[in-house]
Amino acid sequence: MIRYFCMMMVVILYSTFVQAQTPEQLDMLRQRQEQQRKEQEQQKQLNEGDNKLNLGVFEKQMEEKKREDNQDKLVVTTDDFKIYESVSGMKLCTFQIGMTNYTEYPLEQAQVFLKWGDVETYVIFSDIAYERSGAAYTGLVGSVCDEITNKPELRTTTCQMKGASESFCKSAITYN
Repeated sequence: MIRYFCMMMVVILYSTFVQAQTPEQLDMLRQRQEQQRKEQEQQKQLNEGDNKLNLGVFEKQMEEKKREDNQDKLVVTTDDFKIYESVSGMKLCTFQIGMTNYTEYPLEQAQVFLKWGDVETYVIFSDIAYERSGAAYTGLVGSVCDEITNKPELRTTTCQMKGASESFCKSAITYN
């Protein structure tokens, strides 16, 4: 009896399933699925576009904030640190020292000294226009390599800008 009941349920379910799948219904089902797939792809593209747009807006906002924070400054930065150690334990470090001009005056020349503890190095920047950067790579040897990621003390001996005084030029230099 149970076996007969189960077989009847299978036949009823199968016949209902087969009857619901006429060629016209299958075409409609395929069209509906295709439409849903297209809508999902469009939504995905919109979301990706919004994310890219939001990222672009965020980058512009960050650039504007950086410009406002550094207005009338010559910003010195250090970047691209690499530390090498020999088998004897001697350390050599290389890094980039950069300067970006956020003043309205073009920088003609600036000699900037960077000091970490007892070690000091310098770089000369020249011909940097508004919102432009200059950079130089340098290397140091010894225990100072453990300190180069810290903020250095800055000192300037020469600073010349077209249309500005030397005191303005020296006071505009900052580390970021």
